[in-house]
Amino acid sequence: MTRLLLLVGMLVFVPAAQADNSSTQPDQPKPAEKKAKKDKQQEAKKDAELKAKKEAVVKADRPRVKFVTNQGEFVIELHPDKAPKTVENFLRYVNEKFYDNTIFYKVSRQEHTSVVQGGAVTPEMEQKSQGLRPGIECEYSAEMKNLRGTVGASRNLRIKQSTQADFYINQADSPGLDKPALDGKAYAIFAHVVEGMDTIDKIAKLPLHEHPKYPQGGEVVPVNPVIIKSARLLTTDKKAEAPPKPGEKKAEPVKPKGKPLKLPEKKKD
Repeated sequence: MTRLLLLVGMLVFVPAAQADNSSTQPDQPKPAEKKAKKDKQQEAKKDAELKAKKEAVVKADRPRVKFVTNQGEFVIELHPDKAPKTVENFLRYVNEKFYDNTIFYKVSRQEHTSVVQGGAVTPEMEQKSQGLRPGIECEYSAEMKNLRGTVGASRNLRIKQSTQADFYINQADSPGLDKPALDGKAYAIFAHVVEGMDTIDKIAKLPLHEHPKYPQGGEVVPVNPVIIKSARLLTTDKKAEAPPKPGEKKAEPVKPKGKPLKLPEKKKD
């Protein structure tokens, strides 16, 4: 009799215990919910990977150009993602060695415009004409400001397609150059200095004078010409800049023929 009562008690107790345990466990997600959550996680992972790849491509596609001057060296990084046509135009001049033996002919020390400018003027203060291409339209972008170290494309504010070889480097923040002209555009920022900003600072502090060949006047021209000896696209390919063969003489740059200097007119406030 006792054995029978114990067996009945166990049969009653076990289901009760199972019922109590089941009431304390959280609701388990349905298979469809699990799949949706997993798909969402995988999609987020793919988006993150795609974003990382895009950022890597942009970084890889930002070429660098090294300038060697008689005042020192500096390197700029170009932004084809911001100003593709301007970068393409600039690189054509670099690849054709157009900037060799040109000068930084202007230094501005105004309160809201502090720049060094050059690109298409010879040490004799004449505009370099050989190799100069027709101008392109300004690729102005309001998000690209004239901050210290940024590089902008010079242009004549009265001419629509006037961006050629001239460029400037902001030695300090220059908000005065962010003000759009009558066409709604200011200047296209297409690069920034990544090495050698001390060289730009040095150029900006050089003694200046008023030069008779500079049509805008004012003491803005360095007394001693700041000569750009070379501007070269940097590359990781060691074969790209192979040394000359034994007995082979290095070609000397041809001195360009010049004509009277004609620089863009000064922007009127």
